Amino acid sequence: MILRKDTFVNLWRTIKRLLTRRVNKSGTYLIEAEERDRRLDICRTCPHFTVPGGQCDVCTCFVSLKTMIRDEHCPKNHW
Repeated sequence: MILRKDTFVNLWRTIKRLLTRRVNKSGTYLIEAEERDRRLDICRTCPHFTVPGGQCDVCTCFVSLKTMIRDEHCPKNHW
């Protein structure tokens, strides 16, 4: 089965929403909104950030999710 790009994006948004709800229940894994925004701003200016998918070319993570998690870090040590 081949997924169209828009189908994949919608699927990922659903997964992200569910994961966020799940992680928010414990609260210990998430960082504050200001720190998340700072990390996202750094990633968005990085040449390894791919705009359509919102992924990092180095670690292939979805940046919007990775920047929310307290123990994660940038593979290029930008944050």
